[in-house]
Amino acid sequence: MENINQQDSIFTFSFDEISRRILKKTATWAKICAICAFVAYAVALVAAFTGGRSSTYTKYLEDGSGNLTVQTGGTTSTIIGTFITVIIGCVINYYLLRFANLAGKGVDSMNQPQLNDGLGSLRIYFKILGIILLIVLIIFALAFVAAMFAASLSRK
Repeated sequence: MENINQQDSIFTFSFDEISRRILKKTATWAKICAICAFVAYAVALVAAFTGGRSSTYTKYLEDGSGNLTVQTGGTTSTIIGTFITVIIGCVINYYLLRFANLAGKGVDSMNQPQLNDGLGSLRIYFKILGIILLIVLIIFALAFVAAMFAASLSRK
């Protein structure tokens, strides 16, 4: 029984003023990053639907009398890709914003469960980022292997 009490006392944290200030600054910057990301996602959606410069096509149509009409807009694949990116990004940044709000409130009110919930959200945020990073690295590795295989076949 005494061993359990020793472990509890080992893992009990107390935050001094410097630690609280650093956590508060971290929460503030996390909130700024999350809000900027949400604004960027909104701009990306508007650009995809209205035909922003990086995601447009331009079609010149001749009407038979020699007049050209110009038609521009976002391609369907660009809109779908942007929409998927925005959904994934919003899910990720939701957890970052949740961390910022809960950790900030937990530090201000010295509420340990609220701070723990905030840190749990940060843990989920980094888990999701890690999973996405692994998926992207695997895709790049497979693309590299496919390119090497295609290059070796083209030499024969």
